[in-house]
Amino acid sequence: GGFISNAKLSFTGDTLTVDGTIVASEIIVNTIDQTVVNISMTGSTSFGDTSDDIHNFVGSMNISGSLSLNRKVVTNNYTLLSTDHFVGVNSTTNLTIQLPLASELNDGQFFTIKDENGAISKQIILQCSGSDEIDGETSISLTSPYTAINFYSNGQNKYFIF
Repeated sequence: GGFISNAKLSFTGDTLTVDGTIVASEIIVNTIDQTVVNISMTGSTSFGDTSDDIHNFVGSMNISGSLSLNRKVVTNNYTLLSTDHFVGVNSTTNLTIQLPLASELNDGQFFTIKDENGAISKQIILQCSGSDEIDGETSISLTSPYTAINFYSNGQNKYFIF
């Protein structure tokens, strides 16, 4: 069919120019020659619709404003999910956090476990799966009130505390 230009919408050569808002349930941008694609948006945005969606960024990412990561509060034994980031432990008794296989995670994916309750005389045990290790051990125990630990996966078979 034909195409009609107006002040807000024009098509010249192989370039479509929109001066205004595009409303769509889905926009697919294919760059044939791998030139720069700039997407400028205001307001709230979401990428993906399921927890297993992966969005890879190559190069640097700059964030102007705050960054929020998933926080899960646990009160009993818990199996860490790949979608978790901060895990707050609110328990007065010992509990175990089972780590997923490092091979199920991204290389460099990191987590923070924090005792948010501070009860004395309890252990938070981080237990590796399979033959994975965290700094050479199959499990570690956090015992100090309000303690925290940061660790990351190599995406293969190990975790490292940092």
